[in-house]
Amino acid sequence: MKKLFIIAVSFIASSYAFAQGVMKFEKEEHDFGDIKEGTIAEYSFKFKNTGNAPIVITNVQASCGCTTPEWPKEPVMPGETAIIKAAYNSKSRPGNFFKTITITSNATEPTKIIKIKGNVVMPDQQPSNPQGSIQPQKSYKIEFKPNELHIGRVQVGSTIIKKVNFQNLGEAPFSIRSLSSTCNCVTLKSPIFNIQPGSSGSFELVYYPTKSYQGVQTIQVITDVPFFTPTFQLHADVVESIITKSLVQETSPIGW
Repeated sequence: MKKLFIIAVSFIASSYAFAQGVMKFEKEEHDFGDIKEGTIAEYSFKFKNTGNAPIVITNVQASCGCTTPEWPKEPVMPGETAIIKAAYNSKSRPGNFFKTITITSNATEPTKIIKIKGNVVMPDQQPSNPQGSIQPQKSYKIEFKPNELHIGRVQVGSTIIKKVNFQNLGEAPFSIRSLSSTCNCVTLKSPIFNIQPGSSGSFELVYYPTKSYQGVQTIQVITDVPFFTPTFQLHADVVESIITKSLVQETSPIGW
């Protein structure tokens, strides 16, 4: 009898151990297209808990202060649906944008990233594809030299500035507005405007890691051209602390 009781308790405990919520989104990226400067663009990401335990969302963090997320504060029970709302403030932010929203929860995927993008058009600027007109297609292409940026070993909380060289190999000018990454740890020191075809230049990338990791980050270059978001790779080995080993003077034992 005692043995059966132990087996039953073990079975119940194992069932609870494997119980976990699953966050399944209808879509994980939304494109606003062209929006007028000064408006607040909103979108509700709908998801369903397809798991067998409640989902508790502990935090939702946007990649910049221009994006304000809202999320359910109550547990989302198995089978229930809920929404995470993202609002982008376009005031004084002309040009193309790409933002990430990081969701932290107790679901099977504890860190989930959803994305919004679009193009902010000034009031006196025509949309990129006005109805009834035919716009000639122009090719946009940029080459980074090098295409992979190696930071090396750095400490959490440090700030590294790296120069990135580039060349406009396309047929039309464009501007570089900002940088974006999944780690939310890079910024563009200064925008670069009106890069002419065939011209070369450089910009400074500011890297400030907030947690340790080792691997590759994809850096997105946000331009003023809709849907033209070139990328390059950033390699880094980020550690909690870099310990400098002191030199130890060795002395021979007495009598040697």
